[in-house]
Amino acid sequence: MKTQRIFSAVFLTIALIFGNFSTALAAPPLPSSFWGTVTLDGAAVPAGTMVSARINGVQYASVAVTINSGAAYYSLKVPGDDPETPGIIEGGVSGNTVAFYIGSYRADQTATWQSGPNVRVDLTSTTTHTLSVSKTGDGSGTVTSAPAGIDCGAACSASFTRDSVVELTAAAELGSTFTGWSGAGCTGTGGCSVTMDAAKSVTANFTENEYTLTVISAHGTVTKDPDDLHYHYGDEVTLSVAADAGWTFTGWTPALTDNKVTINGNTTVTANYTQNEYTLTVVSAHGTVTKSPNQLTYHYGDEVTLSVTADAGWTFTGWTPVLTDNKVTINGDTTVTANYTQNEYTLTVVSAHGTVTKSPNQLTYHYGDEVTLSVAADAGWTFTGWTPALTDNKVTINGNTTV
Repeated sequence: MKTQRIFSAVFLTIALIFGNFSTALAAPPLPSSFWGTVTLDGAAVPAGTMVSARINGVQYASVAVTINSGAAYYSLKVPGDDPETPGIIEGGVSGNTVAFYIGSYRADQTATWQSGPNVRVDLTSTTTHTLSVSKTGDGSGTVTSAPAGIDCGAACSASFTRDSVVELTAAAELGSTFTGWSGAGCTGTGGCSVTMDAAKSVTANFTENEYTLTVISAHGTVTKDPDDLHYHYGDEVTLSVAADAGWTFTGWTPALTDNKVTINGNTTVTANYTQNEYTLTVVSAHGTVTKSPNQLTYHYGDEVTLSVTADAGWTFTGWTPVLTDNKVTINGDTTVTANYTQNEYTLTVVSAHGTVTKSPNQLTYHYGDEVTLSVAADAGWTFTGWTPALTDNKVTINGNTTV
C-alpha cells in the first residue's frame, strides 16, 4: 500500500513537469504556403516582379518572381498570428481570405489561410478592365467619361486602368430626358462613378419627351395631321383650316410655313380670322324701301327688316326671292327685288245733255295719265264747264275719277 502511494506521487510529479515543459515550448502556428505561376494580361511577368499577399489589406509576405522554362513562378509563406502575443497580429488565422497582388495589380484569385499546407494558386491579373456603356429607352443622349475613353451616342466601350475610378456623365439630347443609371452600382440621374476592379457594364436610360400641340381657333375648325394627343421633338404636324360661315382665315400666330408646325416643346398656335362684310342690295323700281338696321355692310347671320312704301299708282306685291315677314338673313352678298303692280283707274264722265269723248279713250287708266275731254252739247243746250273745274278740258288721273 505504501509502495502504491509512492508510485502515484512520482507519476503526478512527472506529469506536472512535462505539462509545464509543453506549455513553455508552445510555438506559433505554421505559415500558410502558396506557389504557382504568374501572368499579367495573359503573359508571364518579368523576373523580379513582386508578388505579395495581404489579409484585410495588410501585407504579410512578398517575393520576387523567378523564371523557369519561360514561365514565371512565385512561392511565398504567409505567417500565422501568434496567440501568445495578444494585441499584435503577425499573420493569418484559419479561415482568413488571402488576397494576392502582382506588383500593384490585384490578382483575380484569392485563397484561404490555413496553418501548414502548401497550396498551388496560379495568379492572373490584368492591367485594364473594359467598361461597356449601353442605352435604353425611346429617348436619346450621349455618355462621356473622365478620363476620356467613353464618348458615345450609342453603345460603346473602352479599357481603363485596373482599379481606377471612371466618372460617367449623361447628357440628354433635345426632346429627351435622362432618367437614370443602372448597373455597376450607379443610380439616380447625377454622375456615375465606376471603380474598375473588374469588367463592368453600365446602362444609361433615356426617355423621349411628349409634347402637346394646342390650337386656338375661335371662328373655324382646325384638323391636325397626324392627330395625336402627344408629339415628340421634331415631329411635323400639318394644320388644315375650315373657316366658319361668314369668316375668312387670315393666317397663324406665330407664323407658319405651309401650315406646318415643327414640335420643339409644348406648342400653342392661334388661327386668325376676319369677319366677312356683305352687301344687301334692294332693287325697287316703283317704291321706296328702308332697311333696319340700315348699314353699308352686314355680317353673316345678320337679320335685316325691309319696309316698303309703294310709289303713287303702284301696289307692292312681294319679294324676289320670297321673304318671311319682310326679313332678310344675310349669308353672303345679297340682292332682293321689290315687286309691284301698276294700279288701274277708271274715268267716269257724267254728261246729261251732251256727248263727251276721251282722248285717249280707254276703259282704265294709270296714275298720272292725262285725258283730254271734248264736249258736243245736245241741241238746245250750251256746255258751261266741268265739275270739278278742268284746265283746257284735261283730266290728270290720280285714282278712280268722275267729272
